[in-house]
Amino acid sequence: MFIDSALVAPPEAEPARASAIISSFADALTRRSIELAIRELGTPPCPFTWIALGSHGRREPLPGSDVDSALAWDGDEGDREARSYMLALGSRVSEQLARRGLVPDERGATAARDLFVRPVSDWRRLIRESIDDPRADKGLVVISLFLDGRVLHQGGAAPDFDRELGAACGRRGVLRLMLSQALANRSASGRLRGFIVESSGEHRGFLDIKHGGLLPITSIARYGSLAAGTTAPSSTPERLSAAETAGTLDSRSAHALRDAFDLFQAVRLDHQVQQVRSGFDPDDHLDPNALEPARRRLLRDALREVKAVQKRLSRQLSGEIAFA
Repeated sequence: MFIDSALVAPPEAEPARASAIISSFADALTRRSIELAIRELGTPPCPFTWIALGSHGRREPLPGSDVDSALAWDGDEGDREARSYMLALGSRVSEQLARRGLVPDERGATAARDLFVRPVSDWRRLIRESIDDPRADKGLVVISLFLDGRVLHQGGAAPDFDRELGAACGRRGVLRLMLSQALANRSASGRLRGFIVESSGEHRGFLDIKHGGLLPITSIARYGSLAAGTTAPSSTPERLSAAETAGTLDSRSAHALRDAFDLFQAVRLDHQVQQVRSGFDPDDHLDPNALEPARRRLLRDALREVKAVQKRLSRQLSGEIAFA
């Protein structure tokens, strides 16, 4: 849970402003944690770069967002001294961040794990292999992560992965798979009650606004901007605008997704701020019935709009596959 009161924005604060505050705080804290870790471990044996991934890479975190990160160091995979140092550095920085409420990604996409601590050359190879064969060894996951990647600490020659990622722009097979993956993240729009809620477990009857609302939009935006030839890390609304301008998303879909994204972030922010003020750790599980009727209707309608966009894109995908 965030313990810095500056991060607990008032419920009426714009989500984009709240994300900017949290992102700036997280960036500064990460850089300071790196400095302290180096002071403890000694001079690094080689230059390295710390990369923010996920919502922090896109500058879209909210109080309950976890931290995705990677570390890239200049050197050879076989350099045991360098690898040992970088693993220790990643662990110490991640521990420092966790103490301040910036918890690492629970799925393991963090510089505290050896899979995300690699030489620059190894990251380049992995990205190229992922583009050449995106179905193999979570290739699409690697591409998606590094499309969101943003350099926070540059100790030497910063790894510029744009050249490798740019190779995916013209690969129809990669783009089709990315679109297919994006459409697999289903909108939580149901037929009867209007929402798809969790049917069992701790959050039974609750709506997961991140996975059922935001994830379908961020993944479509990532696909749309890549199809438009954009590989630089940018926010979801910026990606939707780039996709609309390039024609990889029609204006109706782009506008619907932007509006839905803003609403979902607002609902999510209000929910998490209230949790923090009540002494709970912020999460993404909210009770739709606890919302004001007007906001509940807006949420229901926005989820339906996202679902409608997914249906249109699904027909487009089916047509491309049929004529490929």
